[in-house]
Amino acid sequence: MEFSFLTLLYVNLWVISSTCLTQTLLAMAFIISICKNLQLNLIDGITQAGLTWEIWVKKKSKGLASNMGWS
Repeated sequence: MEFSFLTLLYVNLWVISSTCLTQTLLAMAFIISICKNLQLNLIDGITQAGLTWEIWVKKKSKGLASNMGWS
């Protein structure tokens, strides 16, 4: 997998800016589980977690927008 600096930055900012400890711990567990499942090193795992999170957010926001009649 190609290293994506912006994705890594996105995930790091999300984790750092989190005011909820539970959210941070869940993010760390999510990254570790991706590393184990895909046998990736930590940087690739963080990148993959960022991509997965971004896709999930886009799907959720698109669904929300269509439910509210915005799209």
